[in-house]
Amino acid sequence: MTFRNVIFPILALWAVAAGAKSDKSDPTVMTVAGKRVPLSEFSYLYHKNAAQQAEAVSIDRYIDMFVDYKLKVADAEAAGIDTTEAFCRELNGYRREIAATYMTDHDLVDSLRNVALGHYACMVDVSHIMFPANTPDATVDSVYSLLAGGADFADIAARMSIDRPSAVNGGRMGWITAGRFPYTFEDTAWDTPEGSFSKPIRTPMGRHIVKVNGRRPNPGQVHVRHILKMTRNLDPAAASVKRAEIDSIATLLATGADFAAIASAETDDPSGRANGGDLPWFGPGEMVPEFETAAFALEPGRVSGVVESAFGFHIIKCEERREGISAEEASARTDAMMNRDGRSTLGVRRWLDRFVADNPSLADAPDSAVTEAALAHLAAVNPDYRNLLNEYRDGMLLFEMSNREVWGRAAADTAGVNALFEACRERYAYNGTPRYKGHVIVAEDDSIADAAFRLLTFSTVKPDEYDDYLRNELGKGVRIERVLAARGENAVIDCIVWGAPTPPASGRWTAWRAFGGRIIDAPETAADTGGAAAADYQAELEAAWIKRLHDTYPVKINRKALRKLQ
Repeated sequence: MTFRNVIFPILALWAVAAGAKSDKSDPTVMTVAGKRVPLSEFSYLYHKNAAQQAEAVSIDRYIDMFVDYKLKVADAEAAGIDTTEAFCRELNGYRREIAATYMTDHDLVDSLRNVALGHYACMVDVSHIMFPANTPDATVDSVYSLLAGGADFADIAARMSIDRPSAVNGGRMGWITAGRFPYTFEDTAWDTPEGSFSKPIRTPMGRHIVKVNGRRPNPGQVHVRHILKMTRNLDPAAASVKRAEIDSIATLLATGADFAAIASAETDDPSGRANGGDLPWFGPGEMVPEFETAAFALEPGRVSGVVESAFGFHIIKCEERREGISAEEASARTDAMMNRDGRSTLGVRRWLDRFVADNPSLADAPDSAVTEAALAHLAAVNPDYRNLLNEYRDGMLLFEMSNREVWGRAAADTAGVNALFEACRERYAYNGTPRYKGHVIVAEDDSIADAAFRLLTFSTVKPDEYDDYLRNELGKGVRIERVLAARGENAVIDCIVWGAPTPPASGRWTAWRAFGGRIIDAPETAADTGGAAAADYQAELEAAWIKRLHDTYPVKINRKALRKLQ
């Protein structure tokens, strides 16, 4: 089945629904090519256009512009553009995209968002027992019953949880912060009372029973530098050498040595050698526990003693502290996570459920049919949505037809552009302001620019092949541009042609050479008009097209009704 089969019967329903309105509620203010334009549509576009214009446009002038616009759309429909698969696919995508704004229970989404944002204020000490996603309900329920009967949570987690890193600690994950786990897990952790465990839940990773060991305020984030002496995978003797090295560094720092300089010279952290041991801002749960505990115990400017972790020995200097992430960052993170995990679509689901409840005949319909019916209903009853969608649809048709009749034709018809230029040369005269017409070699240094000039001087390549030729011969340190510029329009041309001061370098480009150019007092070809001849040719095509449209399609206008809008 094609997109036309799916979409256009529904578009027809919209038209019927719109046409069913009485003239009193939404009178017809014009018909273009036999298609009615209701007052609501014209008013929507007229006021939107007025808000976007720097200068006011009279109502009569706008009516004429609107008629031309609708005639072009009618011409596109007559050409069948609105029936192509590509058009239907794009329109359907946009239709669903903008409908989501209207077909959403925003109260539900806002509630979920506020809950998630509230989690950033504290941390939760969590343990869990994790089961594979396909674990039968009976198995999970039996474990829950054992816990409810007083069984030891840590013992069962150690024996049964598939999350082995936490299982070896009796299921304890430690302190967790908001925005780092699936929202069903996070919500459960924040909602479960301290000292209690939850009923079984599901996440994309599996099934869980969550226990909350404690709560505390979120201490925020810390920015530190560190010096590391790595001991992971070393034998005891080698680790002892590392301990001696870190102790020596600690003594040196105690005498006032610069921490960043010592870190750059001594740390085993590869990235730390380049930046003086600097680490990005981090919060609780983002570093190994020993490092995190030591870092958060420091005030800005203070240096720790030797801290041992699974990676080795550290010395940490606190640079800054702050109270968690900013409200803006928390908001951005929450929105991104809600989009990823599907919470943002729950509002749509709630809206559709209510729509089905109001339309019992859809109770057993598949989701796709419910969505299509809801979209058709929305277009029939919501003028904002209907007008926005119609505007986008007509805009797509207008663009494609304008490209066929004007822009694409002008680009392809170089003979037509040149004929216009030859017939109207005086229109494009430079009026006493000569231009430099030629090429400019731009290079990274003078030697490359000179080499490029010599290569082109003795080459037989065509001008449109200059750039590829130079890059093949000299690499990416050179490029060449076609230039048409009057004095004062281009600083490089002013310098190399008219002797103006050397302009500052533009990035890595520091050398310029003029090539194959000359000063012209008037345009020699249509290309020398700076696009003016092509624009005029487009205007001629546009005018001829509009004349054909008015000759082909009937138009009726109720100007008296429309003038009331101004």
